[in-house]
Amino acid sequence: LIDWARAAEIENPEQYFLDPASDASQQAFKQKQEAQEKAAQAQQTLLDQALGLERLRVSIEKRQDEMELQFKYWSDNLKSEIEEAKIVGPAAVDLELARQHNGQADDTPKAD
Repeated sequence: LIDWARAAEIENPEQYFLDPASDASQQAFKQKQEAQEKAAQAQQTLLDQALGLERLRVSIEKRQDEMELQFKYWSDNLKSEIEEAKIVGPAAVDLELARQHNGQADDTPKAD
């Protein structure tokens, strides 16, 4: 290959080729493996972070849903109490007026 590179008029073709058994080649291979391992670790870290963020998003949505449901429960409960007060209130007033009217009627002297 080096002869072919020289024939193609490439200056100093030896710089582009490495002997796989040489120390420089072994060191380059080791560096390449380390770089791949670091890249794999970085990718795994990113995946772990993405998973953590997704879990956080799901827990926040769950909490929001729970709060919304709790609010709806108390809102509906309050509305039902208001409706009950609308029904019972006038009846209680009428009952009290009737008691007062009957009490006055009992207090008045009867003519024989």
